[in-house]
Amino acid sequence: QEWNPAALKDPAGVTLRLNDDQIRYVMDGAFQSAIKTITGRVDELGVTQPIVQQVGTEFIRVQVPGERDPDRVINLVIRPARLEFRLVHPDHRTIFRDLTFNEYGEITGGQLPARYTVMFGPMTDKEYANWERQPIEQRWPMIEKKTRLADRKDEKAQRNFVYIVKDEPELTGDLLSDAHYSFDTSSLEGSPHQVSLTFNREGTAIFRKVTGDHLNENLAIILEGRVESAPELIAHITDGRARITGNFDQQEARDLSLILRAGAFKTPLRTEQKQTVGASLGADAIRRGLQALMVGGVIVVIFMIAYYAGAGIVAVIALAVNLLLILATLALCRATLTLSGIGGLLLTIGMAVDCNVLIAERLREEVLAGGTLKAIVNRGFNRAFSTILDANLTSLVTMLALLQFGTASMQGFALTMTFGIFATLFTGVYVTRVFTDYRLGRSNRLSLGTLRLLHGSKVDFLRMRYFSYALSGLFLIIGVAGIIHNRGLHLGPDFAGGVSASVEILGQPVGDDAIRKALPDMQIQRVLDVQNRFIITSKLLDEGAVSGDTKARTDNTEAHIRRQLDAAFGGQYTILGIESVGPTVSRQFTQKAFLCVLISAIGILIYVWFRFEFDFGLAAVLCLFHDILFTFGFLMWMDIPISLDIVAALLTIFGYSINDTIVIFDRIRENLHTKFGSRLEHLINTSVNETLSRTIITSLTVLFTVLCMLFLGGEGLRDFAITMLFGLVLGTYSTIFIATPLLYDYRRRFGKAGAAAATPEGPRSDGGDGDETSGRADSHAAAPPRQPTGPRTRGVRVEPIVR
Repeated sequence: QEWNPAALKDPAGVTLRLNDDQIRYVMDGAFQSAIKTITGRVDELGVTQPIVQQVGTEFIRVQVPGERDPDRVINLVIRPARLEFRLVHPDHRTIFRDLTFNEYGEITGGQLPARYTVMFGPMTDKEYANWERQPIEQRWPMIEKKTRLADRKDEKAQRNFVYIVKDEPELTGDLLSDAHYSFDTSSLEGSPHQVSLTFNREGTAIFRKVTGDHLNENLAIILEGRVESAPELIAHITDGRARITGNFDQQEARDLSLILRAGAFKTPLRTEQKQTVGASLGADAIRRGLQALMVGGVIVVIFMIAYYAGAGIVAVIALAVNLLLILATLALCRATLTLSGIGGLLLTIGMAVDCNVLIAERLREEVLAGGTLKAIVNRGFNRAFSTILDANLTSLVTMLALLQFGTASMQGFALTMTFGIFATLFTGVYVTRVFTDYRLGRSNRLSLGTLRLLHGSKVDFLRMRYFSYALSGLFLIIGVAGIIHNRGLHLGPDFAGGVSASVEILGQPVGDDAIRKALPDMQIQRVLDVQNRFIITSKLLDEGAVSGDTKARTDNTEAHIRRQLDAAFGGQYTILGIESVGPTVSRQFTQKAFLCVLISAIGILIYVWFRFEFDFGLAAVLCLFHDILFTFGFLMWMDIPISLDIVAALLTIFGYSINDTIVIFDRIRENLHTKFGSRLEHLINTSVNETLSRTIITSLTVLFTVLCMLFLGGEGLRDFAITMLFGLVLGTYSTIFIATPLLYDYRRRFGKAGAAAATPEGPRSDGGDGDETSGRADSHAAAPPRQPTGPRTRGVRVEPIVR
């Protein structure tokens, strides 16, 4: 409507109202700002996989897994945390003497200077005792005032310092770059628990000007409308640092620093409802998942001992120590083990088993090469160490990228994996070596088992590379075409939002599995405070609705939920409420996911380039992207929606693929430096065949666990296990049939590409004692040492002959 200035003359006044689009714009902005701030605060609580999503048009749902103190979480989530710095009037004592206050601290007499207001700060008994000992002219103004309450009987007068401060702050907490807890041992009067602040560039410039222009004046530090302290500016502060002191205990100071880092709310919030819910997997699924992991672990133990005999026993001991170290570290960090963390744990176990398989296979090779037992053990561990180190450090590069740039879900996986990498290096290099030396010292023999899977294989893998290229290309085209036809990936409610219904089943108690079978495509959570009450979340269903018509899609989804419940429970249920919900994952998650993949790829390329050569790194990164596209296509055609659980599986798959690739590349690098005169094609085929036994054994050990999760883990783990199973097969396939052929074709196309020259060498007696002549491996006597096959080139640089 066109504005008419004459309407202001109407005695009835003028009513102004925003149009609907503007109201919606303001509300959406307030929701997104609040969700961003809440997410930042909840993420600061630790390694969790929180849910923060918009529900309807007025509410935000917050779920924090594993939190033992929900009241503390609520306080942290809704606390405004508005931080301000205001100058105190230089003559505040004189002004205070001219003012009078009522019992609630409201001014009833006197006059405040223009652009100044009154604020208060609580006084403790200790501060009051110190205040009384001061000369009257030096005492800070103080009154006793009440706080207005609904029940006036509970109102009690409390002592408060009085501050005459400017009505506009000099700077606010919006200009902070960091806030962290600190402990001041020199504090004699106040609490030693403080919050140290650091301003950003703009805040530092303002703070520098304020402290320079107002020396010897007081600057009040105000938190949520209450003055915490008003220190005197005795120095010109130029580094943008300050401290909040007050009557904090340690937890209060830590919580305050947490919410200041996350930022303040622009809109006040209040708690509408509080309830405790079960795990999103459900108690039955968790129990079955743990049972599946235990069964898988027992199968792995039996397999390792059956295949490697004594070395298998050592591997099991090292694996147990590895697992205990990781769980102990997670417990010390009070980390909540979500499904992403379980994925990291599963990959860590696979890498730990792989570490011991590499050592055992190396020891078998050194037995064939000959030498004393001590020399065999030294050579085996020394040569396996390079492979183990490169495989784990390459994975660590990816984990560091996830820790730095990823979201809470990614960081949970990355932190578990980081602990696991260091535990694997420790147990594989140290624990396994100690137990091997101990057994060798007691029995003077090596027990490496007699089973040999694919030993001495001579498969020409490179001859099949064009077939593998065509096969991968075909499936990638099909997958990409499906994604384009589907107008994007098949996103679950975690990413796309949907409908959330609160449902109560009438009658007898209902188990988690029963309702999951009734609603297999939906997320189910049990409300623990009320029997048979569940929160059901489903993505929006089209089913004839016009594209973009959210209300029609919401109605379709609600009708679908009712049909499913009718079929399962025959109408014996009540839907207490149903609301549309936003995604639990913001757009930033997708952006950060792509950023992490990009940074990880660059990190892997640089590391492998440094440790190997550029073409090795390029082939590893291309193989990684191959696996990413391949997996997305598989998920699309299997109609598996991408949820946070699937993201956990994807991270596990990519970690396994990189680890597998580096192991084979390490053998190729070694053979390039030792097998002189070999054609490049023969050398790469030989390398793949030499590590084929290790590749299959490691894949089998992980496969046992994943199959147990698939068949014993229940409906809640089905999609996770299927994705893991596919990724396991894909990682093995891509390493052998994609990564190594890419390396070969690159070298054919660009020549030797700077292949590193090295002195050819036969088996070394690294650390072996030359005078040791006794000892045996299994029941076989050690063979005579193998002589170097290449020409003697000590001190001479010789390029390996490869074509």
